[in-house]
Amino acid sequence: MAIELREVHFDAPTAIDGYGPGGFRIGGHWIDGAVFVTSERMTPWTVIPGGPTRAEAEALNEHITGLDVILMGLGPDQRMIAPDVQAFFDERNIGVEPMATPAAARTFNVLLGEGRRVGAALMVV
Repeated sequence: MAIELREVHFDAPTAIDGYGPGGFRIGGHWIDGAVFVTSERMTPWTVIPGGPTRAEAEALNEHITGLDVILMGLGPDQRMIAPDVQAFFDERNIGVEPMATPAAARTFNVLLGEGRRVGAALMVV
């Protein structure tokens, strides 16, 4: 069995280059605070520590049309999202995957490189 290696190129200006305390480097630019990212845009996202709440998820409504899945980066550790937040995405037939922010950032880049219809809602670490 042979291993196939493929080089991935990110043509999207929203590839996540890095993250650190308080923000993210996306497409070569530092963004302070939480952010919502798709292949086409990045939008500041207001979310409280311990969130997101349903209202904070609903604030993303205009940005999620056409997405198949949203990677929910919930800070430094993985945890579950509130049932009403899950219901918000279920009502729109969009999968939501809660995970730690570092994992969400890495997974977003992989799916972005594959041309998938993905978004990442990222809380700071």
